[in-house]
Amino acid sequence: MKSALNQVLADIPEQQRDACCEDIIFAATASTAMHEGVHGLLNSRPDSQLSRGLSTFLDEGVTYALQDINAPVIEPIGSLAPTHRDTDRPEVKQRKELGQKLKPEVKRYLEKGRSVDDAFLTFASTQVKKVIEV
Repeated sequence: MKSALNQVLADIPEQQRDACCEDIIFAATASTAMHEGVHGLLNSRPDSQLSRGLSTFLDEGVTYALQDINAPVIEPIGSLAPTHRDTDRPEVKQRKELGQKLKPEVKRYLEKGRSVDDAFLTFASTQVKKVIEV
């Protein structure tokens, strides 16, 4: 991994490179595990509002919003928040865009300890329509 990151780590003193590589690997792995884990949590209760009201597309949007809210910043590569890349498939770009639109409301719900309810699903469906209609 250190050799693959050689260009990124060029300005890091040699004695700090192993620790920096470890931070990058851990953060990237944790970010992926969190993303996939959120999918499991969103689908964990068959009788929940989420399972009745969420499509796969909305599930991805909520997951990207949560991943963005919790993304660490790892120097020297920066934030691991999901960002649009030119190489992303069109549906991935839409999911990430939806995550950005949902992020403020998801964050507000988290801060208030609220569960998904009809108000959130109404808000989310409006955001889905905005992303799909673009």
